[in-house]
Amino acid sequence: MSGAARRRRSGRAGEPPRGVCNVRNIILAFPDASMIDQVKRILLSAGIQPAAEVTSHIQLLQAVARLDGGGVVILPGCLSGLTAATLINELPEDYDLLVLLAINEVWDSGRPGIFALRTPIRPIELLDSVRMLLETRRAELLQRAEKAWALRKTEATHDVVAACEELAP
Repeated sequence: MSGAARRRRSGRAGEPPRGVCNVRNIILAFPDASMIDQVKRILLSAGIQPAAEVTSHIQLLQAVARLDGGGVVILPGCLSGLTAATLINELPEDYDLLVLLAINEVWDSGRPGIFALRTPIRPIELLDSVRMLLETRRAELLQRAEKAWALRKTEATHDVVAACEELAP
């Protein structure tokens, strides 16, 4: 990475790195392309642009690997034979799942990072849920980044003071 690129990524001296949680991604993961189109149409009506559209478990993992910043995966209760509870274990910690369940689907996941809505879903319910997940996690990640930055700054200051004390007569 060039010096200029590193400076853009890290921000000015004394500030936390930029881009830590600028944008979270939305991935639509449905085996049926018509379902992707329906959900995408609802999101686009509110100005929310999905970052990726996939139809299988493998494509989901590939999309996650190429996208930075974590996000929300919107999917049915089962994708490529894998349940949401199984899929969450294969994704980075900064991803949440929003599972759209059929009215007759049994759901018993009290797992962190997995949220469910039962169909039929009104567009406003979907949009509110997506916004809530994007904003909640973004705030949490920003808080973690700021805390880590403050800790790093404190440790660096401590090291400088320790080095000065060693040099002092």
